[in-house]
Amino acid sequence: MRDKTDRRAQATRTLVYIDSNELKVFSYACPGMILLEPRGESSRGFDTLFCVDATAKTLAEMNEKEKVDAFGDAWKQLGDWLQIKNKE
Repeated sequence: MRDKTDRRAQATRTLVYIDSNELKVFSYACPGMILLEPRGESSRGFDTLFCVDATAKTLAEMNEKEKVDAFGDAWKQLGDWLQIKNKE
């Protein structure tokens, strides 16, 4: 990637709900870019190199709440679906 000029990327989070009768998948792609140099401390893969557009922070620089917010749409999809499911 060092020679690439277009460094745009997406980090995807996927949540899966499974019970005895159902499997449901919720996914969200967070837009960002791959940096040339790592920023932040992390033991997880690309977290030090993936910079989230909305915050200009790498995943490694974010606290847990910021990470949940960055991928919040997947959590919202799951929550909305669970509310509907519980009303059935």
